[in-house]
Amino acid sequence: MVFQKQSISGKDNILFLDEPDLHLHPDLQVRFMNFLVDLVEECEDIKIVLATHSTAILGALHDYNFAHIFFMKTRDADFDFFPISEVYKKLLPVFGAHPLSNLFNEAPIFLVEGDDDERIWQQVVRTSRGKVKLYPCTCGSVQEISNYEGEVKKIVDSIYDEAKVYSLRDRDDGTASISDDPPVVRFKLSCRIAENLLLSDEVLSSLGITFDFLKTSMNDWINSSPNHGHFDCMNNFKNSGYDRKNFDIKEIRNDLMGIIGSNKPWEVAVGQIIGSLEWDQTTDFSKEGSIFNFLSEKLVKNIIPPRNP
Repeated sequence: MVFQKQSISGKDNILFLDEPDLHLHPDLQVRFMNFLVDLVEECEDIKIVLATHSTAILGALHDYNFAHIFFMKTRDADFDFFPISEVYKKLLPVFGAHPLSNLFNEAPIFLVEGDDDERIWQQVVRTSRGKVKLYPCTCGSVQEISNYEGEVKKIVDSIYDEAKVYSLRDRDDGTASISDDPPVVRFKLSCRIAENLLLSDEVLSSLGITFDFLKTSMNDWINSSPNHGHFDCMNNFKNSGYDRKNFDIKEIRNDLMGIIGSNKPWEVAVGQIIGSLEWDQTTDFSKEGSIFNFLSEKLVKNIIPPRNP
């Protein structure tokens, strides 16, 4: 406040703050940042340059349009500050929820393509009751995931030791494998898209139905709904031999839930099953129709805790 009162109009008045977060509770750190933002906004001649290790401070700045950041690593000599992009506006609050580095290591950020995927994995975390520890973060599309991976690496490398970041893509028309980009551990679903998980044996069983019975019900739907807007997609699904692992069912996912007779959102149904999974050395990841086969062995073994001996 004294610095603000003594600032000289028409000149850059720069205040350097070195780790002001020391000995402050994370909540107070956030309040302190809000206080500094108010000071700067009241006086356009003031600039504040702040060095910190605090993820709470990082998170507090995520929505301040005039903040510029730089993630410093060992032996960096030149600092090139850049504005907080839309990507960082999504990422920084996640880091703000991790005021201690060991918390981040225990519950790493989990980058996913879209909102449906985020809802699935939020349900996984809730259902697992602490066994699955992740912070799902949607990237908007598969094209954006690589961008998010690059940006989150900058943050992780500068403020955490030996931390991991996870990312998950749909398989789409590609292969079911993808190489890691440390510290980013990358996964691809073995099924085409997340919606296909709905048709795994375990999820269907939880909804009180088998896939054979569902196929009969889908045939009845096709015969009785020739004018339905999704008729062609459902009929193409039938013509694929009801290839539940590889056919793109995104357009008909809600129709399928109606045929099944459930009012439960499909993302919740899928997330509840994944959150209750366990595996051991006898688990068959190649079993046709199994959710283990749809998810992929790499994803399960990295995210889902093994069964207690």
